[in-house]
Amino acid sequence: MRAQARTTYAWTAAVLGLVMGLALVGLSLASVAAAPASAVTVKSQQGTSAGDPNAKVQIVLYFDPECVHCMRLYYDVEGQLIKRYVNTGQARLEIRPLTFLGPPSVKAVQALLAAADQGRYWEYQAALWDAYQQAGPVAYTDASLKALAVRVGLNSSQFNASYGGGATTAEIKAIADKAKSQGVDSVPHMFINSQEVVGEAPLQDFTRIIDAELVR
Repeated sequence: MRAQARTTYAWTAAVLGLVMGLALVGLSLASVAAAPASAVTVKSQQGTSAGDPNAKVQIVLYFDPECVHCMRLYYDVEGQLIKRYVNTGQARLEIRPLTFLGPPSVKAVQALLAAADQGRYWEYQAALWDAYQQAGPVAYTDASLKALAVRVGLNSSQFNASYGGGATTAEIKAIADKAKSQGVDSVPHMFINSQEVVGEAPLQDFTRIIDAELVR
């Protein structure tokens, strides 16, 4: 009887272990497929831009993916501007990523532009910032950036071909040249029509300028 009891117990434990293992796999797969925590619905996406191209307020944001002030601007300001002004047709927002802070920034920007090639810049940017917030520049390895592409549902083959390719390298240089021509030498740096906001600032500083531009 004792041998039978031990056998029954072992079988029950094995079944419970299998069930728990399958549950953990399910949770893991769900986390991979889940939308980035900071993702905001963005209407009218065009590459690294969003909103009506003919909107009264034109916003351009220069940032570096390794810039902590840029990260805070993303979490505290960017999503609110998209909800209030971009998605309502009052403003257009164009993001211009720079590589001021070194090799990890270069890799991250290459990945962002590769995502933009598939029309998924905004989803990838959200995943990128969430990863950076958790791990810092360590999140910007080739393997990690390619894994993020899978997470947000990009075509892996297309992403890998664009990532680090000649087209993205040329685009990075073009953005840098544009920034230089506009006198941008630090990030974050935002243009709201002809107005400039340099550095990290609270949301109300941006909304005050945008609201003033809307009633001009």
